Amino acid sequence: MKAASSSGRGVPRSSSLPRVVSRPQVVVVGSAARRSAMNHLPVLLWTLFSSVREDVCYLPPELRAEIRGYRPLVHSILSEFVAGAESGSTYSDLAYFADRFGHRVVGSASLEDAIDHLLSVLRHAGLDHVAAEPVHTPVWSRGPEKATVVSPRVLEMDVLGLGGSVSTPPAGITARVVVVESFEELETRRHEVNGTIVLFRPKWRDYKSYVVYRERGPSMAARYGAVATLVRSAAPYSLYTPHTGKLSYDDDAPRIPAAAVTVEDADFLARVVGRGEEVKVRLEMSNSHTNGTSRNVVADITGTAHPGQYVILGAHTDSWDVGQGVMDDAGGVFIAVKALSYLRKRGLRPRRTLRAVLWTSEENGLVGAAEFVRRHRDEMDNVSLAMESDTGTFAPYGLTTSSENNLTQCILREVLSLMAPIGATTLELSVRGSDVDKLHALGVPVSTLLNRNERYFHYHHTRADTMSLMSSRDLDLCAGFWAAVGYVFADLRDMLPR
Repeated sequence: MKAASSSGRGVPRSSSLPRVVSRPQVVVVGSAARRSAMNHLPVLLWTLFSSVREDVCYLPPELRAEIRGYRPLVHSILSEFVAGAESGSTYSDLAYFADRFGHRVVGSASLEDAIDHLLSVLRHAGLDHVAAEPVHTPVWSRGPEKATVVSPRVLEMDVLGLGGSVSTPPAGITARVVVVESFEELETRRHEVNGTIVLFRPKWRDYKSYVVYRERGPSMAARYGAVATLVRSAAPYSLYTPHTGKLSYDDDAPRIPAAAVTVEDADFLARVVGRGEEVKVRLEMSNSHTNGTSRNVVADITGTAHPGQYVILGAHTDSWDVGQGVMDDAGGVFIAVKALSYLRKRGLRPRRTLRAVLWTSEENGLVGAAEFVRRHRDEMDNVSLAMESDTGTFAPYGLTTSSENNLTQCILREVLSLMAPIGATTLELSVRGSDVDKLHALGVPVSTLLNRNERYFHYHHTRADTMSLMSSRDLDLCAGFWAAVGYVFADLRDMLPR
């Protein structure tokens, strides 16, 4: 193990950190528990579960001793973020960023100005390599939009067009509403759909099973002659906030306008239609589609022994054009920025390169991540671990892992045991992320931040995703956790096995 003397700090007093909340654990997920976990833990894309028995988690004694040798350093890092000089700094920096730049939709000046700011912060931190890498990306811009119930009474609804949606004609589209709760019901009632606006109103179970109606619903309805679609916002709870998000048109179906309505308005429409009354809605949308260039940000602390090997801390800089995009995903950006800046300031340089990658155009379909993988394809075999934060930066409690390698899982568990002072010791297996999926597809082990984000989908892709959601204490814990685990994984003598 490398000496930790560069900080001049010893093991922090027990009073300087929260007491141990939980012991190291692996969550073993069976079928019933899997459903429970999916309802409890927001996961943005595909979620797979595997398991490992703790009693087969053997580590060679020298490897276990190496990992445990990091305990004084890890506790010192956590102490500085929780009760020392770094306390409150992540919140302050994130708040300035959110208030200064606001939401950061791809193609906007606010996104590119925000990227310029991040480049300046990282360069000022003295990192060894800071670069902006161009990304060619589709650009969708929201114009004026309106959805109005015109019969049986007039009601203007709050609406958000779905990202990528085509426009309506200038006079809008006025049509009868057909309400369905599933694709199966759409198929059964397909002869009723021609010339109508289809409202998808599935029952909320979890995001993964729900989001398919937002993404695929427009093309599915268009095949049966629908002229537009509405979707009940993807949320288990609402205070009259519509939730936007990307749709995906199929090449073999007409492209029709699509928008999200609030939970409350979707329920209202369903009740009225359920009484046998005809409901007509006029939908007006004016959007534009172009192409443009944005940038990924790559910043390194170069490794001392293996500079061509990497541990990645990732997040995405863009957001939708509502709210401030703090929870999704400026918080993730700033714990990565803070982790590298802190380690550089303290003079902690690991054996392999610790790299922050701030992807652009995630919301448009992982465009920035795809370009990063294309550009850095030759490095992928030398990435020991890619970590991502894209489901909130609330109180951390551990990591997920995509790795099916038992030794890698055991190493992750042992490293997480060092995080006991803040209770961040849980390992959940094979839950993947968003941008890091592009790396996982090439065999890179990936992990995502587990945090207490039970209300994540109350605010996801809404005007309510603002700085008011953030806790300074939680951000201290996340940034300290990210700095500590990032350093340890980058400094271990060997890369994680695959």
